[in-house]
Amino acid sequence: MGKRPLLNRSQAIRPFGPGALLELKGKTLVHGLADEWMKNSKSNNLIERLEEAKVLEIKLQKLFKTDYFLQLPTAPSLFTPGVITAYKFPRWGSCPGKCKRLDDMEALVSDVAKNRNTYKCSTCKRELIPSRLIVTCEDGHLDDFPWRAWVHMGVNCNGDLTFNAKNRSGRLSEIKVSCSCGMYRNLDKSTDETHFRNLALDENFGLLFRCKGRRPWLGLNFQTNETCNNPFIPAQRGRTDLYFPVVFSSIAVPPFTSDWNRFINKHWMTFHTLYNTTGLQAVLDLTIKQLIDSEGYSSDNKQAIIDDVYAKLEFEKGLNLDELDLQEHREIRKVHKKPFYNKEFHVESVSPSKNDLITRVTQIHRLREVSVLYGFTRLNAIPLGKKFNLSSETGFRDQFGQMGIKVHPSVAFHNYTEGDEEEYANWLPCIEVRGEGIYIEFNSIKLQEWSELDEIEERVNLLKQKIASNLNSISDEMEINAQLIVAHTFSHMIMNRLVLKSGYSSASLREKIYQNEFDGKLITGIMIYTSSSDAGGTLGGLVNQGRWDILYPLIKGVQKDAKWCSSDPLCSRQDMISTGGINLSACHACLLVSETSCSLRNSLLDRVLLTGTIDDPSIGLLNFLNI
Repeated sequence: MGKRPLLNRSQAIRPFGPGALLELKGKTLVHGLADEWMKNSKSNNLIERLEEAKVLEIKLQKLFKTDYFLQLPTAPSLFTPGVITAYKFPRWGSCPGKCKRLDDMEALVSDVAKNRNTYKCSTCKRELIPSRLIVTCEDGHLDDFPWRAWVHMGVNCNGDLTFNAKNRSGRLSEIKVSCSCGMYRNLDKSTDETHFRNLALDENFGLLFRCKGRRPWLGLNFQTNETCNNPFIPAQRGRTDLYFPVVFSSIAVPPFTSDWNRFINKHWMTFHTLYNTTGLQAVLDLTIKQLIDSEGYSSDNKQAIIDDVYAKLEFEKGLNLDELDLQEHREIRKVHKKPFYNKEFHVESVSPSKNDLITRVTQIHRLREVSVLYGFTRLNAIPLGKKFNLSSETGFRDQFGQMGIKVHPSVAFHNYTEGDEEEYANWLPCIEVRGEGIYIEFNSIKLQEWSELDEIEERVNLLKQKIASNLNSISDEMEINAQLIVAHTFSHMIMNRLVLKSGYSSASLREKIYQNEFDGKLITGIMIYTSSSDAGGTLGGLVNQGRWDILYPLIKGVQKDAKWCSSDPLCSRQDMISTGGINLSACHACLLVSETSCSLRNSLLDRVLLTGTIDDPSIGLLNFLNI
């Protein structure tokens, strides 16, 4: 087991969740399972550790059929990062000194170095360099690069390997691996996937280039217990597609927010069990009253707390898991004559002056978001817009399997003994954050009228053709229309404007795109928000921009910004050139934002829908409407 590095709570979910490769303080590691988090907390009291780390979010608990969620514990204060378990990977490395030896690093270091948990060559006393080449497979396993098989091509030899780089151009063809037996080979084609597939098919030594099912994130005891025979896929250690977290997020909205939410969440399992057990409902009322008295709540609030408990229980019982996004959207877009306030959800409706673009604005002074890490994939991310049958008895893993994508769980081997099947814990890792935001809703009637223009329909069909040529990028189930694309494009433009005014960096802002049908109308809205894992949340710089006298000049600024990109005319004419993305007019100079900020992975963007073409600006939404 390697040295335990520090990660903050957010990093421990994404981008460095369980199974991810880490480079910390000169060491290369792989994050172990979240099951280890509780063992590593500095608090000796298990109950204290659980209570500090436990998070309850009723909607997601029902979705995943878990009792609760846990976030990375902190010790001793909320401002000190917690610790994780990480394992050394890759295990092979080379000496940069005179000996140039290449081997499992445990074999290259001295006993003294091992005792000090350092990796220095026993001959040259130089810090060993971890191999930059590793291998994975279509099922997401990880292993060291097959150095001996690469050099000897089927010859069984345990000679000493050396790693020699000529330091000229840095090309792989100039790096040579030699064996003391006299055989050698350079690294040309060492990252060629097709070449490795051909090697795996060779009848003489093909097994040497097939996956052994290793999972180093489980630790030394369990890393080889999964059968796999896929061809190796070579990869450089820093490849960004080696880890895709599968994260589900939920923003807490009424009735799952209240001033008594902390009390209700603390005792939720008790309330839930009594309410859903025949013959015990009569005990529930008495139990609630006793717990209220034991925790010192005022008698003036007793009935309000009881009513709140029953409201949540009744809503949870009839909750349709396939409408979580709809329910969230419904609550956020509500018009409140007076500001709606409780400790976890504080919103205020804004009346925009007459214009054709925006019909509704909501200042979200306070929100609470819980993001749950279900697992992770390698090489292939879950397609955007994939719809899961949330109410089905078929588990998520089976539904992922039907897509041909293997998802590794973030928590497994809970109380595991060798030889048993994987046993999943009754919790999942999460991050709970609090923040602020702005909700902006577009004029559905005007948006529908604009989207029916022939030029706009032609533009959307062009983007759909690009999507069809990019397999596994966007699910066929995702409904792509002009309203969604233009709202997403506007979201990125307004985020870039808000960065200049709100005091938050571009990486701090996030978006959420809503599109649902209400009263027979397709309603499209965007929420721009920021959040922090600090219990106090954020500082109000963003929500203040939701005042109409401040927001309206920002919208006019978007109209000005969208007209020209520094990469024009190429950017505005990307529909005419061959590009590998799934956008039309969009580039880093005008629309693309930080990966963590975009809910659609910087896809489905087209600036021309806002501004029109160079030949016909009138078809652009911001020119078509009176704003």
